[in-house]
Formats: sequence, C-alpha cells, structure tokens
Amino acid sequence: MEESPLYQELAMRLGAPPSERIPRLWQMLCDSEEARLCLAMPGTVDELAAKMEKPASEVDKMVQGLFRKGVVFEKTKGGTTQYIMSKNLLQFHDATILWPEAPQGFLDLWHEYMGTEYPELAKLVAGMDLDPVTRVLPIQQALEGGGSRVLPFESAVSILEDAKKIAVTLCTCRLTEKKCRSPLEACIQLNRAAEYALKRGTGREISVEEGKKILRECEELVIKGIGEEELNDAKTFMKGNLALSLESTEVRMSQLAKNEMIYRRSFSFDETVEKINAITLGDFSRICRHIFLDRDLTLVSIGKLPAVDEKISSIRLPL
Repeated sequence: MEESPLYQELAMRLGAPPSERIPRLWQMLCDSEEARLCLAMPGTVDELAAKMEKPASEVDKMVQGLFRKGVVFEKTKGGTTQYIMSKNLLQFHDATILWPEAPQGFLDLWHEYMGTEYPELAKLVAGMDLDPVTRVLPIQQALEGGGSRVLPFESAVSILEDAKKIAVTLCTCRLTEKKCRSPLEACIQLNRAAEYALKRGTGREISVEEGKKILRECEELVIKGIGEEELNDAKTFMKGNLALSLESTEVRMSQLAKNEMIYRRSFSFDETVEKINAITLGDFSRICRHIFLDRDLTLVSIGKLPAVDEKISSIRLPL
C-alpha cells in the first residue's frame, strides 16, 4: 500500500526524525480520514466536526476509536473535553503498544523500530537541552547497608494503599521485546493513570491485595535473578537486533565511527556475535552489582510529591 504524506506529517508531529517505520506504524493505526482528524487536533468533538465538515456523531465515533488505539488523549477543563494527539514519540510508543486489537505485525514493527532506529534517536535526544519529563531529587542522606538491592516491598505497598484507584496493564517491553518469560501483567497504574487504562480497555482494576501479589512476584524475580534459558533468549535478541541494524547505512556508519573513536578499531559482525555468545550468568550478575550499587542511587519522580522530605527520609533499602 502506498504511503500517504499524511503519515509522514503525523510522524513529524511526534518530533521524530525522518523515519522509515514510524509512518508505517501510523498507517496501521488509522486510515486517511482518521489521519486528517489527528492533524486537525486539538479540539472538542464539535470543533473537530466543523474542521472536518462531518457530522459530530461520526467524528465522535472516530475519536473514540483513536482513543482506544492510544493515539488520541482527552483533556478536560471546566467541563469541556478536548482531544489531542500523542505529544511525543515516547507517549506514542507506550500507548499504542497497549492497543487491545493490535495485530502481531504492528507489535513486530515496534520491535524492529526499537532495535534499529531508536538507539540513534536516544543518543540524539541525550545531547539536546530539552525540558525533562521527570524530576531528579538528590537524597541528602546515606542509605543504609551495602551491595545490590531493590526498593523495599513495604514502601511500594504503602503507595498502593494510599491510591484511590489501582489497575494493572501489560508490560509494553515484555509484550514487544519478548526477552523474558516473566508475567505480562506487571505494570501497576494508580489513580488517574488507572482511570485512563480502564476507560481505554487496556487494563483491569485490581485490589490492593492483588497489587501486593504482583509486587511480590516482581520482587521474587529480582531476588532470584535470571536463568540460563532467559540469558540465552537475551543473547538471541541482541544478535537479532545487531543483524537488523546492519540494514541501516546510517547505523552502520555510526557504529564504525564509535568503534574507531573509543576502541581504535572496528569489530566484525562475527566477532561481536562471538563476544555475545561468551557472556555467562556470572558476567551478568557482576555487571548488575556494579550498576546497582547503592552509592549511585538517585530518586526519580514524575509529578507532584507532597511532603517529599518526609517521604524520602523514610526510604530504606533492605539487604
């Protein structure tokens, strides 16, 4: 099917650099009329109907369909609801992957994008002076104990118990990357995020007790670590991504330049595969311990944190 310029424009609206795959993802999400509707946003149903020269009932049906797919979001203020399209690529990624009726080809295309185009985009974004989407709060005290550890189960439970609404959704990484055999239902959404997931039909409401059970399962995975089978799956994923990346001239040139600048030599595909195959569970555990040492911990929050000083002072990491 021939690609319409509409999908290129939608990709540009996300702030994405020229991409082969993002327009194709848009094309799988909406037809040409729905694409025009997205480009006409923001607006109420009546405003969008006027722009599209269509009956409000028809536009409302289109909007609801796009909302379920994760490309349109509601913004209600003063009793008036406006509809806006995805603000950026990250939001587009996380929301559309949870589209309940997403065909496997759609998920596979996201998997392909993340393995080929996204790494270079991530490097580009990291070098830009952009407004942060999270806040980093330095913790002005030492955390007790030493070694590699995780946020205490009790701290996560207290957050669950304070929530007015709880829902669980599928893990977008596990859904598309297929790197591990861990449960798909693992992402806990609270309050407004939970209400959004329930309204879209991308999550189900759970009790505090079920939320605790999910947390225990996740904690168990962290404590036990991974096995040989999961390590082999990860190696297969890495080698597959490496092979796919060679299809992009830009990625190949970037890899060559990076290797020359950092290692003063280039690495062949076979040599890289050999190094991946040589990774052991001991290597994996050693790197994890190095990365997650408590001296390097930073607390990252999204949104408002009332009485943040008191909350931070109560955090302790168990052995």
